[in-house]
Amino acid sequence: MYMQALTEESGQEIPLFYDKPHPRWEVAVSCSDGQFQQISYVNCIATTRGGTHVSYVTDQVVSKVTDMVKKKNKEFKNIKPYQIKVSIYI
Repeated sequence: MYMQALTEESGQEIPLFYDKPHPRWEVAVSCSDGQFQQISYVNCIATTRGGTHVSYVTDQVVSKVTDMVKKKNKEFKNIKPYQIKVSIYI
């Protein structure tokens, strides 16, 4: 829902990775505009400030992406997790 609005606003397709690892969890990750952004709901209530559940998932995503970038591009071997986190919309 949110990514569709951003795609229409920008006029270009924004990549989105979605997974439902458990019947009670849904996770979607995309690119942000230069600062970390999150949208989350717990028991149908918006948690606008995030929480430990957001940090838990974000840390796992950042860790995996950092490892992939370091393996693929040797020139980015000194990339820091915060550099990746600022580019995530989760």
